[in-house]
Amino acid sequence: MLDGDGWVGRVFTSRERPRLSFEDAAWRDGRHSRTWIVDGIRCASFAEAEQALQRAPVLTPEEQAMLDELSDEWVAYADFYDDSSVISPKSHERRIELDYSLRSKGLLEWKDGKVRRRPQRP
Repeated sequence: MLDGDGWVGRVFTSRERPRLSFEDAAWRDGRHSRTWIVDGIRCASFAEAEQALQRAPVLTPEEQAMLDELSDEWVAYADFYDDSSVISPKSHERRIELDYSLRSKGLLEWKDGKVRRRPQRP
């Protein structure tokens, strides 16, 4: 839950379409809003979000390289992330940023302290 100055919000992610999220926000004065998000990018409407879902997610070279390190098999968090933090804390932080980006694009999933490439549906 997000909590700002005079407002509160939550972000929900679809289990069926993990690239799709929405953020609901409400203010003390009664205003409220819903913002649709695809691949971590805010959309002007649900219709725009639906259109964005028709296109494949665009990956940066860094995201693609990190995704290529994983398979469909579960890997322990420590095995995948901690090695990079020994070399450089900055590279560890960058891997976490890339992880967030890949999860928002529906390409990684987490469960019980493990991570894997999300199996693609036919």
